[in-house]
Amino acid sequence: MIINREKAITIPVLLILWLGGFVSDSVIPLVLVAMTLVSIRLIVLYRNVQTVFIFYIFHLSFILMLIPYFMFDIPITPHSEFQIAIYMNPALLIHGAFVFALYLFTDLNIPNRPIVFSKNLPKRGDAAVFLLLTGIMMAILVNMMVGKVNVYSLPADQAWGTYVKNIDPTVVGSGAPEYFLVFFLTAFIFGKKLYLRGILIGIFCIFIYSGFTRGMRVSFLMLILLFFALFFDGKIKLRYILLMTLVGMTLLHAAGYAKSGKRDVVDLFSVYSGTQLLTNQGEVFYTSNVVVSSITDGICGLKERAFSLLAASLQVIIPPRIGLGNEGKPFLYVRELTGRAAGGGGLISVFFYFWMDYFGVVLIAFFLAKVTNKAIKKPTSLLSIYIICVYSLYPRWLVYDPVNFLFRVPLYAICLYLLLMEFHRMMLKHKLTRNITQECKALPWAM
Repeated sequence: MIINREKAITIPVLLILWLGGFVSDSVIPLVLVAMTLVSIRLIVLYRNVQTVFIFYIFHLSFILMLIPYFMFDIPITPHSEFQIAIYMNPALLIHGAFVFALYLFTDLNIPNRPIVFSKNLPKRGDAAVFLLLTGIMMAILVNMMVGKVNVYSLPADQAWGTYVKNIDPTVVGSGAPEYFLVFFLTAFIFGKKLYLRGILIGIFCIFIYSGFTRGMRVSFLMLILLFFALFFDGKIKLRYILLMTLVGMTLLHAAGYAKSGKRDVVDLFSVYSGTQLLTNQGEVFYTSNVVVSSITDGICGLKERAFSLLAASLQVIIPPRIGLGNEGKPFLYVRELTGRAAGGGGLISVFFYFWMDYFGVVLIAFFLAKVTNKAIKKPTSLLSIYIICVYSLYPRWLVYDPVNFLFRVPLYAICLYLLLMEFHRMMLKHKLTRNITQECKALPWAM
């Protein structure tokens, strides 16, 4: 960790403000202001690393949406039971620790040039491997399941309804969308030729259409982020990136309303009902409060939190659909234990707080900052695969499921690449051996 003059000044101030939030509620708004300024600083810092730049804009939206409540007492969600200071303030301080730790461990000396992670991906060309991956992706597309229902078998007027089923933890889906991204990234590595890239673009368009019309808005958002990281990173001016990000977030907000049946333009783009805000960010923060409340109220003790951590750790390797239940997802686990329901998701900071208290919050911030620092300064091919996954899957790991989308899915991508790379080497060795044998047979003395 590099402590420069800027950090030497700002870190003590941030620490004093954060600690002050535990002493007096009047300091909490100042903590929120500090979180906002630090997040903006990180956005500016990563202006030459476009994939990370987009992430921090997305992350900032979850902080800005807290201003109405903490500054003006405007509710940020229709739910009220846990939207009170005893829960809201601790949740803010938890996420504040995450934001400040990210800043603390981030290397502020980023090279003043475009940083494109995809340039460090392995450069392999194998049409056979590419076509194998293409076949798998097409199989996923035509067999997209929610429960036991193929999403394409539903009439158009029921299409958006699949979204609710897709995120319902009681419905066992195929999990195909998350694996689709793994195959897509690997196919990009092995599909170097122009016509193969054209096929990949066609598959991308099919998935985006399917995801949008069948209610899987987060899945198609993650593929868009992956597509950008692979094809357009470093090729678009920053002001256009900023504009597209803001427009994309607005459309995503509208898509969230569309899934609930709203069609009027005013309703689709409204964020204020006249008495409260209506945003996904507000719902996520409220659910985070519910998780915090289970600890504050003494319902979830050390045993429950340790058990959830164990289940989450196992999910790094084992898919959650294989008998692990919801114990590894705190917001679902708390709902099962307490009956305290809210919107889906929850902030990554609160999840790690549930598992390991403030040590976990600082630990995950340290990990994210350090792995990003290394990918920028000392990239390797495998690290590049990992970091591209991280900054493509963040709509899931930041606010929904950090273990599966920050660790397991990227790990699967690396393992799939290594497996296919070994197959690629075996095919090359077999081809070389065959060619040598044929050449030897063609020699005069071999007649």
